[in-house]
Amino acid sequence: QARAPGRDQGPRVLAFGADAQGEVPLPFQADPALVGGSLRVLPFLLTGDAQVVRRVADAMEDVLLAQGMAQADTALLAQDAFGAQIEHARYLTVNDLAAMVSMQYDNQGLAALWPLIEAALLAPRSEEWLDASPQPLLRYAGGEARMALFDPPGWCAHYGQDRNECERLRPVYEQFLARQRQIAAVLEAHAIPVLYVHVEPGQDARAALAG
Repeated sequence: QARAPGRDQGPRVLAFGADAQGEVPLPFQADPALVGGSLRVLPFLLTGDAQVVRRVADAMEDVLLAQGMAQADTALLAQDAFGAQIEHARYLTVNDLAAMVSMQYDNQGLAALWPLIEAALLAPRSEEWLDASPQPLLRYAGGEARMALFDPPGWCAHYGQDRNECERLRPVYEQFLARQRQIAAVLEAHAIPVLYVHVEPGQDARAALAG
């Protein structure tokens, strides 16, 4: 840890790095399960007088998204320091980062899921629904995502399919189950636990998830 300058002497920098054995102390260790990801985030926190920080934060929101590309020497220094190949290095606010990730989710066909993930990350005490047919039905609240689990007749009933056509629509139902598994995997990658709630045919699915 390094500080410059000292206490009560104006702005200062806190830096954290590895110890003499090359180990990064907790809780700053990266999750080894995420090794190899193409997006690397190095967070920093700006603190100080509330009014000053608010003005600086507003300025960052105004300029960083358009003008936040790091200088080449900064990117090269980070590349050497972290032993990682860097193609683009940018300064982003939390909102900028959320917007960028949202765009990536949109490109992968997961735009409908992002508001729920964003709520879990930025407003964990809030409630958020994914209720957009033909997507799986989810409710985020209390730190977990509750997902409605339907059998074929219940799926047909909830999504307005003809119950007499359920057997013919079995391949579509299987695609729905695959989508549920995909969404559950994405949520769990964000450390959002998923609880499956079985919904009987004719039961109010939203009420079941809210119960």
